[in-house]
Amino acid sequence: MLVNNAGFGIPQSFVAVPWERQRDFLMTMAVNACGLAYDVIPGMVERGSGAIINISSMAAFSPGVAGNSLYPGVKGLMLRFSQSLDAEYRAAGLKVTAVCPGFTKTEFAKQAGVHEIMERENRMLWQTPEAVVQATIRGNERGKVVVVPGWHNQLAALLMRSLPEPVVRSIIAAGSAKYHLD
Repeated sequence: MLVNNAGFGIPQSFVAVPWERQRDFLMTMAVNACGLAYDVIPGMVERGSGAIINISSMAAFSPGVAGNSLYPGVKGLMLRFSQSLDAEYRAAGLKVTAVCPGFTKTEFAKQAGVHEIMERENRMLWQTPEAVVQATIRGNERGKVVVVPGWHNQLAALLMRSLPEPVVRSIIAAGSAKYHLD
């Protein structure tokens, strides 16, 4: 089993951060994840089984907004990449899943510098890492390609996919503005 879970956020405007940091973000969040999958798939195919879990995000369903400029795009890539790998390798016995969690109680916010802002959020919408892991493993074992843990996240993903993009964009922009650190 491969779990692509390395990542970080950059809650600033694109050019407010040196290109090297943006490049490191892309390498960590996309290039390395794809490279690891590339390396393990031949052995999984040879064995006729294997699992790949890519950590995506609710941001995969979101239009881009100010701050974290690359984050929604990379998370969208991980979602689509997982779907493509599933289409290519399901018949060979591989189970590929993109998990799209929302707020999860991890060190991510502290590392991104938005911990104090996140602490003010409604805790009812937060998930534990254990709950996300359980939903992900259960989904992967059942052959689900996209797992959105939590009913509130499932509802939000449905709305982001169903509502007109300008409406979703304005809602996401209003909600995410407080996380933009410029």
